[in-house]
Amino acid sequence: MGTERAPRRERKRHELSQRIQLAAVAIARERGYRNVTVAEICDVVDIARSTFFLHMPSRDAAIFGIPVEMIPADQAEAILASGVGDGDHAAALLAIVVASLGDLAPHGEVVGARMELLREQPETRPQISLPLLAIMAQLEALLTGWLEADPRRRRLDHGSAAREAALTTNLVAGAMQAILTDDASGEALGPDGYAQVMADVAALVGRPGPLNR
Repeated sequence: MGTERAPRRERKRHELSQRIQLAAVAIARERGYRNVTVAEICDVVDIARSTFFLHMPSRDAAIFGIPVEMIPADQAEAILASGVGDGDHAAALLAIVVASLGDLAPHGEVVGARMELLREQPETRPQISLPLLAIMAQLEALLTGWLEADPRRRRLDHGSAAREAALTTNLVAGAMQAILTDDASGEALGPDGYAQVMADVAALVGRPGPLNR
C-alpha cells in the first residue's frame, strides 16, 4: 500500500509544481516579471505561502525555472561511456541533461508559456537561461576530466581537452535552445531532435549533415 501511495504523492507534488509555475509565468506575461509576487502566485493557485516554498526555492524559480543539478558523476560518466550517439559526446551530454531534469522537467505547457514570455519580454532571456547554466558548467567540467583521463576519447586532434569540452557543451546548450524554440512541448528533446539540429548546424557551416548524407 505504501509503495502505491508514494508515486501518487510524487505525481500530485509534480502537478502542483507545474500549476505554480504556470501561474507565475501567466502573471509575468500579464504584468511584467518584475511585478510578480509570491503572494499573488499563492492567491492564483490557492495555496499557503509555506506550501509555495515547499515546492519552489524562490519567486524567480517559479517564473523562470528551477535550477538543474547534474546527476551523480558516476552515473553521468556511465552515460558518456555507454556510446550514446555512436560516441558523439554532445549527444551523451544531452542525455545527461534529460536524466538530470527528471521530475524537474517542466510540462510542455510551462515551457511554451516561458517561450512566449521570452518573445514578449526579450529582456528575460538571461533569467530564463539561468536554470541551465549551473548544469552546463558541471557538464563542461565532467567532460574535460573524462577526456583528459583518456585522450583516445577526444574527437579533436588539436587544442586542449578543456577547449573541446567547452565547444561541446556550448553546442549542447545551443541545440537545446533550438529544439525548444521549434517545439515548446520539450518532447523533441531527445535523439531525433538533436540529430535534426546537428544536421542544421552542418548545413549552416557548409558541410553535409548526418541527415543529408
